[in-house]
Amino acid sequence: MSQLIKKKWWSKGLRRLVAWFLAIIILGVIIHQGPKLWTALHKVRLHWVVAGMGCYSINYFLRAIRFRIIMRQLRLWPDAVISACLHGFATYLLPFRTGDIALPVILKSLSNSNLIEGTKVLLKARLLDLSSLGIWILCAALLLKVEIPATIHIPWIIFGTGLIILPKAIKWVAEQGKLRTTGVMRRISEWGSVASITSQEFFISLGIWAAIGACLYCTARAVGLDLSIGDIWFLITIQLSLQLIPVQGFASAGNHEGGWIAALAILGVPVSEGIEFALTSHAIILLYVLLLGLFAFTVRKGVQFRVHT
Repeated sequence: MSQLIKKKWWSKGLRRLVAWFLAIIILGVIIHQGPKLWTALHKVRLHWVVAGMGCYSINYFLRAIRFRIIMRQLRLWPDAVISACLHGFATYLLPFRTGDIALPVILKSLSNSNLIEGTKVLLKARLLDLSSLGIWILCAALLLKVEIPATIHIPWIIFGTGLIILPKAIKWVAEQGKLRTTGVMRRISEWGSVASITSQEFFISLGIWAAIGACLYCTARAVGLDLSIGDIWFLITIQLSLQLIPVQGFASAGNHEGGWIAALAILGVPVSEGIEFALTSHAIILLYVLLLGLFAFTVRKGVQFRVHT
């Protein structure tokens, strides 16, 4: 028992250490690139920043609708909207995507649900995110005429396809588990409902990722990346895919920059310019997140005040 506790403590400590390490690296790059970054921020196109904020807001409104569909007892306004905004705020700011697990607690505080129901909502929402993101990735891989080596193009297609069939695979495993009376497979079958996806949930999820893509497109244009629609679509699918890797510092430090720099390098943008674009875009996205959190906490406080009075 003591060894298990020690192992968990070591794992948790290591995650924190890596999160701080990533944040310190990004802070060091910001300090080193300070003059260039400041100049780049002064050149940001404000109308594209505002457009990006609009797309970002649509993304979370659609997420709120999806929460309402998955959890029928949840009111769209203000409960589902607050839940979506608070969850997005926590997920982006906390390291290693640990903010993701806050959703069951948020839902419990806003409705009569328990933590198990909230966990199922979280799992289903994330499964929908992955499968719908897979559609956009596969379409980009098959339709875009971006000149990339086969060593990148083929894994890109395989990755997108894998995300699309993931719900079907989980559902199949769950159905197999129903044939067992005990064991791990039987327990998996009890959670198989999260893989049962309706067309309404799926198309809303496609809309969510379309709004996220539009937000990143506006952000790219805001920082001066005058690329074609196809190039920016490619950048978005690479950047979003790398965001899934649970190795991020505070405020998504590391993941964001790595995704932008990698995608831009494939498109032929020098790394030095890629770093500048990545840092500037990160500042804009962070502004969106902070405004989202301010909105959520303000509405939440207003709801509590009306309830108590």
